[in-house]
Amino acid sequence: MGDVFLDFVCPQCGFGTRRFLQDIPRREFGGPIRYRAPLFHADIKCVVERCDTHATVHTLAESDKPISGPNKEVPNWTLDSIRCYEEHPVKVPLEILATRVTGPRT
Repeated sequence: MGDVFLDFVCPQCGFGTRRFLQDIPRREFGGPIRYRAPLFHADIKCVVERCDTHATVHTLAESDKPISGPNKEVPNWTLDSIRCYEEHPVKVPLEILATRVTGPRT
């Protein structure tokens, strides 16, 4: 088992990169209000034709509706250092295998 990571895309500019858990700053949030933002998840094909895995990339969704998308459409994302679970680079142009939204109601 390697380092824990998250492949995340900026919802404004569409730039995505791999972030390792140990590099993500931890912050305490004061106050009684807790909000779970809706997240958009995209499974992206890698460059290896017969690879059985994919990369899963996350960003904020525009809403918590299951058909909601990201602010910046997936084909317009620029991904850096993002690889499938077998460590192959993602295919460019990006090939979407599946998408989903998770949020407060899921």
